[in-house]
Amino acid sequence: CAGGFVIYDATDNKIILGKDEDVTRYPASITKIMTALIVCEQVSDLSRTLTFTDAALAEMTADSSHLPGAMAVSGEEMSIKDALYGMYMVSANECAAQLAITVAGSTEAFAELMNKKAAELGCTGTHFANAHGLHNQDHYTTPHDMAIIFAAALKNKAFFEMATTYTYTISATDKYAGIREMVPGHNILNGNIYYPE
Repeated sequence: CAGGFVIYDATDNKIILGKDEDVTRYPASITKIMTALIVCEQVSDLSRTLTFTDAALAEMTADSSHLPGAMAVSGEEMSIKDALYGMYMVSANECAAQLAITVAGSTEAFAELMNKKAAELGCTGTHFANAHGLHNQDHYTTPHDMAIIFAAALKNKAFFEMATTYTYTISATDKYAGIREMVPGHNILNGNIYYPE
């Protein structure tokens, strides 16, 4: 059972049911909802190419979730869209870090964009320190704030398209010969749990 949660009515911007909805917690990979929203708002052409850098890869840990097949390597190129889908669908941390650097110049500058957006949305218990959600004492949010962020993200056309994609393939790159096939980790969305409605 979750330590805290909300059932949120995004139409009327109100909580229907909640438990510890305003208690701060470490968000881990749901951080990537805000990261994806910022990228979708800041990048008008998702077909642009990005190149993975040592700076992005230096943020990864040994057990860090990454692209299927193999973590991206320094100098590897792919479209921003491919990196965005890799980040969102399989929680690829190297993609989150590189997207942040590509958009804002550094992960720290990107976190400032995240915090500015959170404040604009009315979040009161949130502070982001990175784009991927790897643990940091200064990186936290609340169930209520995450509901606000997710509701805002779903209003973005590019985000909505990505969030409702059930399979995505990244073609071979200059550094990885295979294809990277992805399905969401969510058991209802990937078909592991049958839920017809």
